[in-house]
Amino acid sequence: YDRSCSVANDCNIMASVEFYFDLACPESFMISTAINDICAKHQITPCWTPYLNEEIKLASYTTSTAKQRYKKRMLLFHAQRIIRNNDAFYRTLHKSDIPLVRDEMIYLCSLSGNTLMQTAKKLFQNIWIDHDNGHYLCDVVQRFKQSGEYMAAYRALQENTKRAYDSRSIYKTPSVLIDGKELFVGVDRLSNIEHFLMNTRSALNTSPLHRLCAQSVSLNAGDNKLEFWFDFSSPWAYLAYCRLHEMRGFVRNIEFRPILLGALFR
Repeated sequence: YDRSCSVANDCNIMASVEFYFDLACPESFMISTAINDICAKHQITPCWTPYLNEEIKLASYTTSTAKQRYKKRMLLFHAQRIIRNNDAFYRTLHKSDIPLVRDEMIYLCSLSGNTLMQTAKKLFQNIWIDHDNGHYLCDVVQRFKQSGEYMAAYRALQENTKRAYDSRSIYKTPSVLIDGKELFVGVDRLSNIEHFLMNTRSALNTSPLHRLCAQSVSLNAGDNKLEFWFDFSSPWAYLAYCRLHEMRGFVRNIEFRPILLGALFR
C-alpha cells in the first residue's frame, strides 16, 4: 500500500507539515534534530506545535492498570531499542524537572513561527543534553509565569492538545501530520516521511533517505537475515508483508515467525 498514491503528484503543490511535540519526550527531541532538514529538501517550513502528550495518554487509556503498566514497559523498551540502534544519547528526565518543563511548554505557546521553532530546539538541547549547565531560559520562563500572558499561553497549550486529539487523531508524541491527513507517529518514521514527500511532490532530490545518525551499515546480501514476526489477525502485519519484497536485495533470506499477539498482551 503506497500512501503517496492518494495525493496529486504535482511539484507545484506545497505540502503542509505539522510537527507535534512534547519537550518531556526524548523521541520528540530526536525527531526535532532532523525534521527541518527533511522538509528543507522540499522547500517546506514545518509548523512546530507543542502539546501535552501526558493528557493525550490519559484520555486514550481505557484499559486496566495492569495493561497500562505493560504498555508503558513495552514503549520504554521500544524507545531504548531506537536509541541504541541510532547510537543516540540523552540524559534521564527526573520528576523534579517536569514542572519547569511544563512551564517551558507554556512559554513556547506565547511564541510563533521561526521564533517558536528556534526556541524549542534550544530547549530540547538543554533538557536532554546540556542540563548540567542549568535550564536554558529559566529566568525568562519564571518572569513570564508572573506576567499576564501566562494564562493565555496556558489556554493555547490546552487548545493545541485538544485539537491534536479531537481533530488530528494524534495519540502519541512525536507525530508529524502532512496535508492535514497523512499521520506519521514515532521516531522511526523519518524515512517514511521523506519517501512520502518525494513521491507526492516529484522531488528531484535523489540523495539517500535521512537517518537520525550517520551509520556505517553493511547491505551485503550475504551477511544479513530478516526475521518477520507476525500474527494473521493484525492488519499491520499484512501491510508489512506486502512490502517485504523490497528487502530482497538487502538480505540473504527472510524467515517467517508466527506469534500469538493476544497472548503477549495477556
